[in-house]
Parts: sequence; C-alpha cells; structure tokens
Amino acid sequence: MRIREFQQLKLENPKAYMFFIEHLSAQGKLMKFFILTSMYISFFVRIPILGNMLTSIKNLFLGYIVETQQTKDSIGLTPDVPTYSYKNGNTDVMYDYIIVGSGPGAAVAARKVVDNFNVLVIEQGDFPVTSTTLHHSLSHVRNDFYKSGQEFALGPWMSQFTQGSVIGGGSEVNSGLYHDLPGAILESFSRAAGINRQTYQEAQIEIRDILKVSSMSVDESSSLIRRGAIGLGLESRNIPRWRTYSENGSYTHHGMINAIWEKLFQSPNFSLLTQCSVVLIDNSQKQFLKVKYLDNQGRAQYVCSRNVIVSAGAIQTPHLLCSSGLVPWTRTSFQWHPMLRTVVETNASDLGSIDIDPFQAWTNDRQFKLGAAVSTPGLLGMNLGRILSGGEISRLRSIYISFVSSGKGGLIPHTKTPWYLPSRTDKDRLNQSADLLAKFVKASGAKYANPKDGIKRTLSTVHIFGTMPIDSGLFIKGSSRLESESRVQVSDGSLLPFGPGVNPQGPIMTLCQAVVTE
Repeated sequence: MRIREFQQLKLENPKAYMFFIEHLSAQGKLMKFFILTSMYISFFVRIPILGNMLTSIKNLFLGYIVETQQTKDSIGLTPDVPTYSYKNGNTDVMYDYIIVGSGPGAAVAARKVVDNFNVLVIEQGDFPVTSTTLHHSLSHVRNDFYKSGQEFALGPWMSQFTQGSVIGGGSEVNSGLYHDLPGAILESFSRAAGINRQTYQEAQIEIRDILKVSSMSVDESSSLIRRGAIGLGLESRNIPRWRTYSENGSYTHHGMINAIWEKLFQSPNFSLLTQCSVVLIDNSQKQFLKVKYLDNQGRAQYVCSRNVIVSAGAIQTPHLLCSSGLVPWTRTSFQWHPMLRTVVETNASDLGSIDIDPFQAWTNDRQFKLGAAVSTPGLLGMNLGRILSGGEISRLRSIYISFVSSGKGGLIPHTKTPWYLPSRTDKDRLNQSADLLAKFVKASGAKYANPKDGIKRTLSTVHIFGTMPIDSGLFIKGSSRLESESRVQVSDGSLLPFGPGVNPQGPIMTLCQAVVTE
C-alpha cells in the first residue's frame, strides 16, 4: 500500500478509520504514537525489524474497511448480551482467597474453594460486550481482547498473539475446540506436573463434564480440512467443543460464565470486582497477604486475604509475581504454538463461512497440526491485505498450520512484553510447515486467494503458555503453590510444562483442577 492509496482510503472510509484508530488506542498513547509514526515512515523507508508488525497494522485498516462494508447494518447495534447479578467485593473484608483473573484457570480454582471459604475474584476486564452477530469480527477483537488483540513477542519473528480481556477470559472469545491431552505425552506431562497419571485422568473427566463437550453434526465432505487430510494421508477428526448442540443446529456455548461463574455468583461466599487491575501482592505480614489494585478510576485500593491464587494469564501472571518480588524476572519463560496462515478460495458450501470448520488434522508425530481459522469478512481482508468484493467472501476460508515450539523466551523485566528466540528446530519446522501447508492446499482442491503471495512466512498464535512451567522449580512439588510463598499459587496456562500441540484450554483446566489445593 502506498501513502496516496492509504490517504485516499482514509478519506473514503471515515468509519473504518475511526475503528482502526480506536483499535490502536488500546495500546496506550505512547505505543499508539510509535505505531502510527513508524507506519507513516514505512511508506517511504523500509524498516526491517518492524516489517511484519507494520504490514499487519496496515492490513488491519483494510480489514476494517471490509468489515464496515459488509456489516454496516450490524455495527453499532445494542449488544445482545445478558446482564448478571453478583455481590461486589469489599475492601473492609478479610477474604480467605483472592483470585486474580477470571479465565478458565480462575474458574476451576474458584469452584474448588468457594463452598468452604470466602472468595473474591478481581478481574481487569468486564463482561463481554460484543453482539453475537459480530462474534469473531474485528469489532469483537477490539472490544473484548486485551490491547485489541495487537500484542507482539519481541525477537527475530516479531510474532503477534492475542489474549481475551473479559469475564471468562479466552473461553468467552475463542472458538471452543476441546482436546484431551494427547495420550502420547500424558505420562511425561503428568510427571512434569508432579502428579500421577490417574490423578490427571480423573481431573480430565471432571473438566469434560463441566464443559459439556459435544461434536457438531456436519457432512465431512464439506470440510476443506478433512479433504486435505485424506489427500495427504493425515489423521483427522471432527473436534468436539464446549457446546451443546440442538437438532436445528443452534447451540449453547459453555464458556466460563455459563459453565461456572453464573452458579458461583449466587454463592454467599463469592464476591467480584471488575475493571480492576491488581498491581502488587505484599506478603510482608504473616497473618495475611495485602493485595493492591487500581480501580476503574485508576485509584489505588487495598484488600487483604489469607491466600491468593493468580490466574491472570500467561503474561500478566508472571508480571504480577515478578513485580511483587515473589519470582525473579530471570525465571520466566515463554512458549507458544507458532502458526502460519493462508487464505484460500474453495466451495461456497464448505464449512467455515460463519462458524469455523471443526475438523483438524495432524502429522503422525503430532508435531504439526492443520486446521481452520476464523473467516469473517474483516479478518479475511486483514489477512489478505486487500479490499474484498461481497461475491468472493463466501468462497474464502482462512486455514493454518501450527507446530510445537522449542526455543527460549521470557518476559522483558518490568514489562508485560515477552521475548522469544527460535531454536534451530523451530526454524526447520517453519520451513517444513510452509511446505506441508502448500501441499495441503493442493490436496484439498482449494487455491490461494492471493496467488502471487502464496504462503507468507508471518507467524502468529492464539496459544501462549508455559511462562512459569510447573516443573521449573518455582513450585512446591505436586501443587501450584510458590516455593517462595506458599500462600500464593498459580492457576492458568502459565503452568504448562510444554506445548501439548492441540488447543490447550482442556489441558490447562485439567492441570489446574489437579494441582490447585485448598
């Protein structure tokens, strides 16, 4: 995109540009200024280290143009989301447990302790606000994701990642695909967690029951993923989701609000604070822990508890614990499932035009997974980096290949910014991924939507984890309590000892169910 084209598009699409600027505003004033300045400079001078990030930002604007053109009658509607009644937290109360965050790990932990103890959950976000008609759109990302879904891990790949920022965390904003931990790694995974295999499997059964997982009834011949897998002789299957489907195709999504929080809101032992960001855990007192948070006006508040469970996510959990002096910055890690995407043109009747294709496929060694990404108009426009016609959108699908990472990473001290250095194996797997995805596209009978681009080597992810692995020596064996402060424990994806190679919410919840203790 040239500067003149950008300026012309800005004039012709003022609403899209407004949404684009709102999206960048979530980064903060300083970061927004840096991004916009760098973007304008890049129109005239190539900036190698920021190339992928700036291309993504420019394409984001194009995505908003497509979205406003295709969904102009939906944007701005009053959200069709329910309201909930719950008891507000009180700074004068001594709690038994304070839980920081409200995602899957937090929900599992709260469910385990709320019957017998006084519990306060502190969440930096609020309830989801996006209308269901706009789920998985750029508007959804802007409203309900942390920093509008525009976060980057520093390093040679400058990889983009996303995190939910609402009650229920990622369970309320993702596609809901559920996997048990693959059997091939069950023994090594449970050993790393310091628990026996049976304990993990019993916890897994309980989590499956909570999520009420079931499979969508579909015609597999209409699955691009299934056709590609058959063509290459790969294992594939229709992945269940944390949903209950009815005969007419409608469903109930069992995110954490539906599966756990709604019930806990009614407990006399449960309180909640939203739009409050915890910034410090003070363990200087033997009788209690003092938690400092900033309320929705930015004012410092304090609340006390006998125990704290940190479930703030793979980035903010280690940041909080390190900022509080409970964990050294040098002990943080960073792992993820690197993902290459491409957009293809296929049959308009294929699965995934509104909801994703639920099929996924794997290589025999389980190191590579192929699946469907969300294919809403705005995201398609952003991924393709061009404005789309209404006629072609119904034929476009976004698909991906991901692999298990093996490099080194962590948090840059005193920031919420991760860094990641790919290993030689990572670099080899990136090349293998591009080759395999190209073969997969051909085997599926699809063709590239941007033939000249093919498969771009731009990596992103929706799965980050393992920033404080449970086998890192930071925890009392067999639990998620800190060695440095046993009154504090962790309950989220930070704990994963290594990448499971599949959508990790099931393994994360199961691990937390197994190791979080009263």
